[in-house]
Amino acid sequence: MVISGVLVFLALMLMRDPAPVFVYDAGQYWLGSELVADGRDPWLKMGLNVRGVLSAFVYLPAALAVKGLGVSAGTAVLVQNAVMIAVLGAVVLPCLAGRVVALRSRHVLLSAALSALVLSGFAPYPLMDLVAGALVLSGVLLADAQRWYVQVVGALCLGAAVNLRPAHLATVVLVVLVVLVVRRLRVIPVAMGVLLALLPQALYLRRHDYPAGLMPPDSFLITQIQVGYGAYGVRYDTVAYSNVDPRQWYCDPSMARAVDGDLPTTARGLFGTFVGQLPDSASFAIDKVVAALQWNWATPYAPAGTPGWTALGLAVLLVTVVGVVGLVVLWPRAGRSVVAPCLVATVVGTAVTLVGSAPETRFALPIVLVGIVGWTILFGNVGRASRRRLTVLGASAAVVFVAILGLAVLATGHPAEPGDVTAATCGES
Repeated sequence: MVISGVLVFLALMLMRDPAPVFVYDAGQYWLGSELVADGRDPWLKMGLNVRGVLSAFVYLPAALAVKGLGVSAGTAVLVQNAVMIAVLGAVVLPCLAGRVVALRSRHVLLSAALSALVLSGFAPYPLMDLVAGALVLSGVLLADAQRWYVQVVGALCLGAAVNLRPAHLATVVLVVLVVLVVRRLRVIPVAMGVLLALLPQALYLRRHDYPAGLMPPDSFLITQIQVGYGAYGVRYDTVAYSNVDPRQWYCDPSMARAVDGDLPTTARGLFGTFVGQLPDSASFAIDKVVAALQWNWATPYAPAGTPGWTALGLAVLLVTVVGVVGLVVLWPRAGRSVVAPCLVATVVGTAVTLVGSAPETRFALPIVLVGIVGWTILFGNVGRASRRRLTVLGASAAVVFVAILGLAVLATGHPAEPGDVTAATCGES
């Protein structure tokens, strides 16, 4: 594992250059860590009224390196993320696979290589997606442990993931439900871990004279925005380091015309919109999930112009489809391990999040991570699998791969003009 991790770290440092400057969300997160490193409160400047308080501390090691060692911010973040991806790809993901197959060095090398390839785009930027995704899968791994205090740490990881990325709430709820159903005696450790993870948020709110809640006080405003755009927006891209407007929307004209003048403002309202617009809303939901898997070399940002399939995008899609389909079709003899059902719950929860929001490609990261675990499990099972199961796996993966390949092009076939959009302008696209 150590050798694999070192190789991942070196590969990422060679594959990606440091970001020249942190912009948009990445700039805000980096500012928070800089302020904490300087001993200042990031509440106002970072906007912690809508962001979880833990997000100000994620890149504190990099910020301290900049302050104490004089390295550039881009280099410090690249190094920190490279270490994180190395640990994720060479330890966490293969250990998840090792709960359901006999772990060998070749499994670690496969997981490490796939992680370095598909996660390299996240390495230069101080965003929360990579950290939160790693915490979700680390929580799954630790929740499967036998010792209660390790289970508490696993639940703490899940709670911290929600604080960093509230969009993971559906995923974490499903994972917790799976753990409680399979291991009913784990209610207390899970509750302890989640509450411990959310305690800093409650204490921080009290410091700023807010009620001791578990979420940022104005997070409902973000929910309203996401739900409104999510009723007709197939995908949202941030175009970085370009002279065009960074906001790029892809629309569903039919849904936009249907909700124009009556946008939902709550998750319940969005659900009602989907029910009322069947069957159009069903294809719209599929489009949102499919479009979020159309990655490219610039992901988590987007290149200027209409997206198309690149070699990296095809590789990411292949890893995701074969891994997830393989996980389901070649369901391993896992005994009472919660790993396999929790991984499926992660895929389902992430898909629900994509459908219920204005998704960016980076929102699909947990599904891609599960795909890497699925490949590793498949690699350990394929020699023992029956010919029938292998045939089902190959046929299923081929059908899903081709379907996503074609549907993603159709899903992003209605780009709006760069900038902000409304249901009215999307209806005309």
